[in-house]
Amino acid sequence: MRKASILLIPCLIGGVLIAGCGGDDSSDSTATALTKSEYLKQGNAICAKGGKATDQLANQAFSKNQKPTQAQLEQFTSQAAPIVQQQINGLKALGAPAGDEQQVNTIIDDAQSALDGGKQDPSQFLKGDPFKKANQEAEAYGLTACGG
Repeated sequence: MRKASILLIPCLIGGVLIAGCGGDDSSDSTATALTKSEYLKQGNAICAKGGKATDQLANQAFSKNQKPTQAQLEQFTSQAAPIVQQQINGLKALGAPAGDEQQVNTIIDDAQSALDGGKQDPSQFLKGDPFKKANQEAEAYGLTACGG
């Protein structure tokens, strides 16, 4: 099994994973949206940190040349899912750069859906990479550390 497909999108899978801030658009916030460059720098740092943590878990949980058992997948997923969720939440908290809200929200939504599906059925990781779409979207946007 490919290491990248076991890592649950090291951001985002993940990625991966970006969306507008959780705040209400009608609030009196004085915060300024990040530029795309600033967003990518901070977002890739979030993903790199989470990716390192999930890599360590994967190296501890799985034998190099053996297909993971269902029990191993379930244990890994239960440990890695909070890390990936933290990545998604971190990227979401950054707030999407002006004009990129739709693209960023799509990445976040697809990453969240993949994570939720993997938590419900860890055997999805034996069938393929549920984060593939979100990873591709993240990489195309410039979140290269989130794309696996």
